[in-house]
Amino acid sequence: MRKFWIRVMIVVAAVAMGVSACAADDGTSGSGVKVYGILTTQSSSFGFPEMADAMQARVDAVNAAGGVKGQKIDLTICNDQGDVNIAAQCAQKAVTDHAVAVTGGLTFQTAAIIGVLDRAGIPYIGVNPSTPTDYTSKSVFNIGGGSPVAYPALGQALAEKFHCRKIDTIATMTPTGQSNATLVASGAGNSAGKTFSTPAVTTDFAPVVDSVVSDGADCVTLLMGPQLAVKAIPVLRQSSSTIRIGANASGISPSMIKDLGDSVNGTVLVDSFFPVSSDAPGVVAFNEEMKQYKPSTEINTLTLQGWSSASLLVKVLEGLDGAPTAESVTAALNAMGPVDLGTTNPELSFKSPLDSKTYPRIVNTKYAVEEVRDGKSTLVSPDWSDVHDRLIAQ
Repeated sequence: MRKFWIRVMIVVAAVAMGVSACAADDGTSGSGVKVYGILTTQSSSFGFPEMADAMQARVDAVNAAGGVKGQKIDLTICNDQGDVNIAAQCAQKAVTDHAVAVTGGLTFQTAAIIGVLDRAGIPYIGVNPSTPTDYTSKSVFNIGGGSPVAYPALGQALAEKFHCRKIDTIATMTPTGQSNATLVASGAGNSAGKTFSTPAVTTDFAPVVDSVVSDGADCVTLLMGPQLAVKAIPVLRQSSSTIRIGANASGISPSMIKDLGDSVNGTVLVDSFFPVSSDAPGVVAFNEEMKQYKPSTEINTLTLQGWSSASLLVKVLEGLDGAPTAESVTAALNAMGPVDLGTTNPELSFKSPLDSKTYPRIVNTKYAVEEVRDGKSTLVSPDWSDVHDRLIAQ
């Protein structure tokens, strides 16, 4: 089985349907409405090709049905290779090709991309936010909340829904790991315990797990990549059959759950999106389109995020009068809401930015709480939980 957390990603040839040599200023050409997807599909150490595949699957389904108001969507995927200069070049290509929008995936070079798109007035839709610029730029239209939502949500869910009395954290010895540990503690409140650090590259989790068990924690959050979590979870379960494990859903994929077997059962996950096994209408449509157009692509929450970003753009294009432009798409997004993609909070709206100096572009502060049961992630409750009040204070 392909394991996405240890593989060196192969290049995904997400080939556009054809690029006109000279696109019109309104973002349309003989090949359709020009759109770019900029993300890291492959680099020297990681990549997220499933997100690009999901964007293409959504576009392929729309085009197969006749496009949007008779115009097909012409999607170009640009792999930034995790390189800041290539990311800026991808963004400049979108400007040169008169793209009406860029659909986001996961890349750590968003600041370079946004710098170019801001000047050109091109909206950046469905970014997987990871840098400060992602939370402040008016060109960015986030669907999920990123770390500022996920990690307070994780602490809050464990404390309030699972009644954890002491929530310790195992985090990597990186600035991101330590920052996320602080966010977990903010959500856990009085239930926050200690943070134990582990090297970013390790094969021995016994010492840090022994520390957590000796500390008397009844719950522990894992703030690390999938390649480490897959090693840590069995060690935790061998040391304690009762300690509750919590993690961000993006770090625990369905294939990883299958491989870990019983050791991962009972793990609590939080996400800005429904589980990929959910029967929510948008998730059902997502799975059907992926099966039809990209049947070999791994299905996980990142795949669903990529599909959702393209789906949001389609909804915007469907509501426009006249030929779409970057300006008209941006205006429509700013006026949109609430919109239900069927994959996330049904009250998604960009009309009112968050009243926060740090995170004004987070409009979705709600999250789903999931628990791994019998080999799959299942919603604990149909109701969305919220960390809105925690964010507006920042």
